[in-house]
Amino acid sequence: MEMCLLLAWGFLCAFSGGDVDPVETSGELQVIVEANKSMYPLEDDIVLNVKLKNVGSEDIVVFGRLVWGVSGGFGIITRDAYGEVVAARVLDSGRLLPSWVEDERNFVTLHRGHFLGSTRRLKVSDLVGSPGRYRLSVIYRCPVPSSYADVPNLWGPDQPFVKSNDIEFMVVE
Repeated sequence: MEMCLLLAWGFLCAFSGGDVDPVETSGELQVIVEANKSMYPLEDDIVLNVKLKNVGSEDIVVFGRLVWGVSGGFGIITRDAYGEVVAARVLDSGRLLPSWVEDERNFVTLHRGHFLGSTRRLKVSDLVGSPGRYRLSVIYRCPVPSSYADVPNLWGPDQPFVKSNDIEFMVVE
């Protein structure tokens, strides 16, 4: 499991050009995450609602296919009560299909104050292996290189990762 985490982190560093310290908000784009509740049995599902919100003064364009995984755009970071990263038991592996990049309908303009969102349901036991207190956040980075997309104001991979707010939850037996 540690090897998987190291490989994922290495890929994340390579993918980001070395800049992996996410910012809470870019001044233009914000990631917001909400959960359906704050206490879960280990065998329960957690439902996450995640939004990309334009908090800037100008329109921005985002890739509308909100896929999970390093190559997809969204990633989940879970930390224990001591702030240590908890290695997920299942890694997201969303993929970006070349045909999606070629279709300009997959790019969404977010006007000031507007958002684009997605709901994600996953097993709590896929995130953590034991009862305890945890914090979860979501990071986002556009998976489409600016050179591949002929759209103005694209929030591309040359922008920093954007980190969501933290949500706290407790896992019980």
